[in-house]
Amino acid sequence: MQIFPKLGVAQMLTFSAICDEFVKAEGFVKKECGSDAEAKQYAAQMGYDSETYPVVYFGSDTTGEKAYEEFYVPGEKIDLDRFAALGVVAQTVRHSMDEVEGFFGKLEGIFAREDFTKAQVVEAIREFIPNFEHEEKGKNLDQKM
Repeated sequence: MQIFPKLGVAQMLTFSAICDEFVKAEGFVKKECGSDAEAKQYAAQMGYDSETYPVVYFGSDTTGEKAYEEFYVPGEKIDLDRFAALGVVAQTVRHSMDEVEGFFGKLEGIFAREDFTKAQVVEAIREFIPNFEHEEKGKNLDQKM
């Protein structure tokens, strides 16, 4: 059995809303900046008694980020009545061990080739997990940092 938070639309928060609440809870007023450089410059000049805190908001431009977290997939039996604030995945769809071993064998075969591509790995995962979604944006989080 797996549990997950039961969130209504009004309870789902964006990262910027979470940041706003955090900055406010820490006793600051946010100072929106247009870039990382601007925020760093502002932070370097602010004093210890500053009432403002610099923040930068931007759209997601890296592979692997998604707007919300998914806690269950189509085909699983979900119980939303057992608990007030939690949902329960009561029955999952599982692969047999032969299917799992076949999937890992396929991945090992892909990785054994010197010229393998990320697209081949993604396709193998899609074949094993049909509802797997991957949006390639050409940049990963490590490259952004």
